[in-house]
Amino acid sequence: MNCDQGYHQDNSSGPATCYAGVWITKPTCEEDSCPAVPSTIANMNITASLLCSNVTSQSTCDIVCDEGYTAANATMSCVRGEWYGSATCEPNPCTNDLPLISQLNVSASTATCNNTVSGSSCEITCESGFTPSSSLECSLGSWVESTIPTCDMDCSGNPPIQFLNETATLCQNTASGSTCSGATCLRSLSAYYTLDSQVSLICYNGT
Repeated sequence: MNCDQGYHQDNSSGPATCYAGVWITKPTCEEDSCPAVPSTIANMNITASLLCSNVTSQSTCDIVCDEGYTAANATMSCVRGEWYGSATCEPNPCTNDLPLISQLNVSASTATCNNTVSGSSCEITCESGFTPSSSLECSLGSWVESTIPTCDMDCSGNPPIQFLNETATLCQNTASGSTCSGATCLRSLSAYYTLDSQVSLICYNGT
């Protein structure tokens, strides 16, 4: 006796027995179960998904993903030994649980960074007078600690340079990490000063 694909022979009632031209017992063709968890879903937690082993045909089970991932369309269906469904394990975004950063404007940064996609970054906002040193980077639902930025103080005044023309120089309120190109030296009938062209005036955390 041969069964169609997706079916197996069940001899639980005993071997096929014919008596006086009548089958007294005969095997049946039953639908195949799904013996193993789906093997083609990336980032699925196989150990946690073992409930999807030995699932009978026409039954369903929900997969479980690795840490940092969430199942989308988690339910898979077993039909005659084959899995059907569109389950995937998607990387978690970073929610509004921002890291503790001194001088961070929490409300503005939350609006910008909430639900940042894994593998991407977002620009934080600092309180007035401070500038972020870099961006926040998201990886699998968590902010990457090694790249967490700081809110650095802006430079409120001109740089402390001897013979600087304080009136003509426009370096006040330069953002941290930015360069001021508007420095001017004093000039008089008896003295003439120029700024060294090899020197860059860069503000860093208030200085």
